[in-house]
Amino acid sequence: MKHARKVVVVFDDTAQCQRMEKELALLGTSVQAMTQGPSVFSTTFESLETSVDVVLLVSERAHLALVVANLRSILPYSGIIVMCQLGAEAQRTELLLAGADSLMPLTSSATELAAYRHALRRRVDRFLSHTAEVASSVTEQQPPSFQADSPWVLQDKGWSMVSPSGTVIELTYGEKQLIELFSQSSDGRVSREDFIQIKSGGLQSKRAVDSLISRLKRKAAELRVDLPIRSVHGWGYSFAGRINREERNAEVLSAQEEQAQLQQQIEAAWQSPAGIEGRLSLQFQSRIQLKDAVQQGVEMQLYWDGTQRIRSALLEQLDTPVAVALLERSIRMLCEDMREWQQVYRLSTSVQLSIPVNVLPTLQPILLKLLTLFAAEARNLELVLRATDLKVERDWITLCEPLRILGVSLWLEHDVEVPSAQTFGLTMLEGLRFCYPDDDQVLSDQVQQTLLQACAVASEHGFKTIVGNVWNKARRDAAMRVGTTYVQGEFMGSPMSRDGVLLGLASIESM
Repeated sequence: MKHARKVVVVFDDTAQCQRMEKELALLGTSVQAMTQGPSVFSTTFESLETSVDVVLLVSERAHLALVVANLRSILPYSGIIVMCQLGAEAQRTELLLAGADSLMPLTSSATELAAYRHALRRRVDRFLSHTAEVASSVTEQQPPSFQADSPWVLQDKGWSMVSPSGTVIELTYGEKQLIELFSQSSDGRVSREDFIQIKSGGLQSKRAVDSLISRLKRKAAELRVDLPIRSVHGWGYSFAGRINREERNAEVLSAQEEQAQLQQQIEAAWQSPAGIEGRLSLQFQSRIQLKDAVQQGVEMQLYWDGTQRIRSALLEQLDTPVAVALLERSIRMLCEDMREWQQVYRLSTSVQLSIPVNVLPTLQPILLKLLTLFAAEARNLELVLRATDLKVERDWITLCEPLRILGVSLWLEHDVEVPSAQTFGLTMLEGLRFCYPDDDQVLSDQVQQTLLQACAVASEHGFKTIVGNVWNKARRDAAMRVGTTYVQGEFMGSPMSRDGVLLGLASIESM
């Protein structure tokens, strides 16, 4: 376990870092300060002297979670403490999920930090001691009661996997995607191509798939668990066991009930003095081009209180002033993020945002002013206009031309049905987005046949197509058969934070 006893403290304030360095030295703690950026993390940490057990890393970047995630991938067994201006709960949660062990305010003293270091060291020492004890007392053969007939269980929405013997294996984002793919396979067999299709953490090659599985098996072995992933020569992998999920709590609301409850919360917040400020956040879901199985753009998703997604269908049901206020704030947040991605990280991607057609007349003037301020970012924006009734009055078409002049790409979204000739006459459109039903039921033959016709006609007219709500392998395979251009949905990857987008883009850029 290399670097197991090292503690890295990430600062977002240079002066505070210098103060802490001096105070720790007075306490007799061996310290080394770093000012290099993430691009040299790996080389720098490999060359650090083993006597240094506290590294103070200065990060002036706004996206601390991205820095922490990079550190965690390089130093999987080190303690990571972040000292910063602690913001909202969602920001603190993001830092912890990115790999931080603890968060401390900038006003913390060196004595408190030293105490955290000792706590982390005690935990590591105890873990190493416990591992040695288990290794000497446990045989290679697991007890007969823990054979293949006992299931493996996915918990915490797939972030934890419990072995038949009760050992918990915490999964990374990529590992979670791989295990879920095994659980969705009827025979437990999955090809490397299927692994690549799900985007797991930016996997774009068979070698990357092999490396990810090797790391996962090594993690399980350190916990004295034989992970039953077997290689199928020249093809892929199999999971020689049964994978179950936690049973759904009967009290959990359905998707429709959750959206109805969320609508009431938003409308009540709109009437309160505090309003909706601070309650909106953004998540992003990858869009995968099926031809090359690579990520090409993301969909922006709007969340309420960091946990509940505000879907386009819900925006249709809200009063227009409320829906416009939500969209105005979310688009401003998006443009600010996109500007930072480009100016700070030199990374950019197309981002699509779905809005209901019925709010466009009110939203359009606001949108034009906003996108004029963010002219460079507007060229990466894809506006997906959701129309539940394709026969509605088309006055909104004239509202789209000024947006096109700014460089915004326009799409039309609706449920699975064959578009009319009138729709294909809209030359301003880049393409069409079709959404599978919201439920997770098996697709009917009628839905698949309709989607095949819709994509075929769209292709004949030179339109690109997106199929959304791809939640499982069967839906992905159906989308591949109809020849759609892009697919989106939980099967292709869970929604990502802003830093998750940057990590994905950075991995693509480095390949």
